[in-house]
Amino acid sequence: MQTIELVDHHPGGSQRAAAQALQAVLRRQPRPWRVRCVHLADLLDPQARLNRQPRLAAQDGHNLRLAKGWTLGLGTDPQRPQHMSGADGRPVADRLAAHWRATCPDLVVSLIPNFNRVLHDSLADARPGVPLVTVMTDLADHPSAVWIEPDLPNQHIVCGTAHAVQQAL
Repeated sequence: MQTIELVDHHPGGSQRAAAQALQAVLRRQPRPWRVRCVHLADLLDPQARLNRQPRLAAQDGHNLRLAKGWTLGLGTDPQRPQHMSGADGRPVADRLAAHWRATCPDLVVSLIPNFNRVLHDSLADARPGVPLVTVMTDLADHPSAVWIEPDLPNQHIVCGTAHAVQQAL
């Protein structure tokens, strides 16, 4: 039985909904796939040390900014999550590579922006040849390189709009 891991993260309502929909469809297919949803925050911060109260969880702050329309600068934020390391200083890629080695997926589907390069690189390190597919849950890659990483070899992207397809090409 082959294993597919769907990677989402807690703040993304659209990402979570897409992961649940994919999981439901894949489980109904005649081919016997083992489908697992994996939350990126659980992999990077398993004890939730970064989100303890009274501090606002990072994803809650992001959602608040979106809900209030405070989106100016979101794409240029120096604290963009793909540049962060784990709480104990280990790089994000090391934690992800350890996860891929332990779970041995046959396919990884990313439903999140910002992390596709580190997902790709960690998967290539731990499980060479296992494909990473990115499903864009936004209508476009804006700001650029949030979903579509430049110069990423063998990048597989599922796009929901003609504009996103042109960006991917």
